[in-house]
Amino acid sequence: MIIALTTITVSCDDDLAYETGKPTAENCMNVYFNADNESNFVLDPLSLGDDYSVSLTISREKTDDAADIPVIIELADECFEIPQTVHFNSGEADAELKIAFPSITLREAKKFFIRIPDEYVDLYSKEINGTGRFSGSVLVSEWLKIVKNAIIYSYSSYQIDYTADIFWLAGANRFRFANFLESGIDLTFRLDGTVFDPDNTATWHGYITPLDNYEVRSYTSAAAMYWYLYDDANGIRARWTTATGAEQKGNICFYSRSDDMDFNIYDGGIDGISSCHGWLYKRNSTSDWVYFYYDEVNLEGYSD
Repeated sequence: MIIALTTITVSCDDDLAYETGKPTAENCMNVYFNADNESNFVLDPLSLGDDYSVSLTISREKTDDAADIPVIIELADECFEIPQTVHFNSGEADAELKIAFPSITLREAKKFFIRIPDEYVDLYSKEINGTGRFSGSVLVSEWLKIVKNAIIYSYSSYQIDYTADIFWLAGANRFRFANFLESGIDLTFRLDGTVFDPDNTATWHGYITPLDNYEVRSYTSAAAMYWYLYDDANGIRARWTTATGAEQKGNICFYSRSDDMDFNIYDGGIDGISSCHGWLYKRNSTSDWVYFYYDEVNLEGYSD
């Protein structure tokens, strides 16, 4: 048997020259969009008032001189009004870029993409907390009361006896319990553990992740997280009262990130019973689950 070996020779084209990366400009201030900026804004008209705008923090490393830095608008929906420069006073490391959207359409997410010119950015710095490019979106929508007078009770029903309205920020994964347990506190939350689709109510289930008025407990694990209902405005844990009239100071404790504690917004849960996967701790150290019950969800919103 004769085996023929074929040798393939690959030659390099001497005309193909290696190009080095673009050098950082001399005396570059290294301007960047701070990584702490929110990128996906979900807002409601009441919180915006007459000022339909958001602000981004732009930072720089060299702060000696005052400077006007150009802002390049690569892409932006028509509703946005974006300044083409951001001003730093002498000595300032941070400046504010205010982006307005006075004509934004409700319930429609709008997007923009902006950047700082390369000559103002150190393209190779690993020390900064941000980047010279920023992509953002804004959704403005109204809160709709989709559940009216949901019955709240515990497994041992003598402990609590309340009702509550549930609101939805239309088009978004944002919900709110109004005056939860008559504590005087509204609790805003999203549903995690699901691929949420505002047009598919079958995805409106998951575990509650609070967005305001909460305090994370010190104990966490991969399977669970604990948090207290908290009065952000006054800096105290919420107070609630049992059906017997006994005031409970704080200790409305929620348990999250557990597959067997699914909160189903749309139909009130399996057989009309929906666990809010939380415990209420009483002063005598007893505790109980919190449940919701409601028969109807009105996605158009109740007017009263």
